[in-house]
Amino acid sequence: MSSNSPDVLDQVQLRRIEAVHRGFLYQHLYAVACLLRLNLIGATFLIVESDEDIELQFSDKRIYVQVKTRAQQLDEADISDALSKFEKLRKEHNTGARSGSASFIIVSNVAPGPKLRERTRATGWPADVQLSRRASHLPTNRCRTLGGTFRKLLTNARELRRSCHLRY
Repeated sequence: MSSNSPDVLDQVQLRRIEAVHRGFLYQHLYAVACLLRLNLIGATFLIVESDEDIELQFSDKRIYVQVKTRAQQLDEADISDALSKFEKLRKEHNTGARSGSASFIIVSNVAPGPKLRERTRATGWPADVQLSRRASHLPTNRCRTLGGTFRKLLTNARELRRSCHLRY
């Protein structure tokens, strides 16, 4: 083994663990980038790991964000649980159990696969659900961008990982 590779018995388990950590790192960096721009977009607060990975509360609405990190294209199986949860949250808002309107965004580091892309363009795809591969955009109709903020966070995280010889 090289000096940068841990000496482990089960390489498959190590790759699985690294993938989990990569996903959480991407999600947490996205949440930090949102937090840094909270006032700019007019949100009143941000919640991490509650009903969804990230929630942005505005005076009149809540945006629920599911963050997906994958090695390959996003497919329907990757988001089916999120869509089911979105449906439950939508009902809570529509019945008045939760105030304001709701919208939903799935942010991913990869593009949707052909079947999922086709499904999102078909009639029947919920109008309040968006797929976004552009993590540099905040999840809001106000279209404010995270621009360099998110890119700088990712770059700094990569540099830190390399300097500390972290594998994920």
